[in-house]
Amino acid sequence: MHLPQNKHIAPRLALLWAIALYSCDRTPAPSKFSFPQSGTPVTPAINVGDSFPPLSGTTLKGDELSIDFSGSRVTLVICWATWCGPCMAALPNEIELWHRYNKMGLQVVGINADDDIDTAKKAEASLGIPFESFADRKSGPIQDTLGIDSWPTLLLVDSSGTVIHGSPVLSASTVRINQQGTKEEVKLLNWALEDVLGKPPPQN
Repeated sequence: MHLPQNKHIAPRLALLWAIALYSCDRTPAPSKFSFPQSGTPVTPAINVGDSFPPLSGTTLKGDELSIDFSGSRVTLVICWATWCGPCMAALPNEIELWHRYNKMGLQVVGINADDDIDTAKKAEASLGIPFESFADRKSGPIQDTLGIDSWPTLLLVDSSGTVIHGSPVLSASTVRINQQGTKEEVKLLNWALEDVLGKPPPQN
């Protein structure tokens, strides 16, 4: 007996078969970012998972500033100096991150390591740095407390005051922190901020 063929059946079966194969073979897209494990060193004095200590001192503008990070905003701490080439290369990108995430809850705090405060103040004005920086000098008490021994150093602190990321981890994908390295760090930092604060709206 000859059975009549339905010309619509074959295309439908092919489509169902393709969907089944796609569902079986599909694997999750690799994550572009993952936070380091607790205990990962960030500086000689600070590990991921540590509580970030409160900071107090005088800013480059000459104002007294005290910050307690416990129960505060998500905070990016940037240790920088004008004599540090990678610091100066990264600052415009870090300023851009401030503009992108500030309204979403990001707080940025600078710690400047220049012994010549006037030079640092000129750089602050020239670059239009929108966040405050402590005037700590190269061997100042704030950097001593944090164990800062290289520049730039970046530390990301969550809203509970816990260190969740830092520059030795950020620079792990680069051979050395240089012009290209700072771009890679900022790219990873952007992914970290997006993970913590959400995707920012498009910029005009």
